[in-house]
Amino acid sequence: MDISSFNNKIIIVNDSMKPSLLELMSNKLLNIKIITLSELKRNYYFDYDKETIYYVSNKYDVCYEVAETYINNLYYFGDVIDDK
Repeated sequence: MDISSFNNKIIIVNDSMKPSLLELMSNKLLNIKIITLSELKRNYYFDYDKETIYYVSNKYDVCYEVAETYINNLYYFGDVIDDK
């Protein structure tokens, strides 16, 4: 792979690929932005913490894991297309 072809680019990778890609590019001085899918979701849409999960849990009277699932599914809410 010719790494210099990625100069002045943004690369979106899986969370597990980022460390190996950074190691591969450690010897080069290039203008590249490497971002993971989870970082993209947090920065483009929204981020949440434990307090948010507890709020949803108390508000809708569900357990912690269900509240966390509700919040995680909000990332995909905009992807649903209504065919009416």
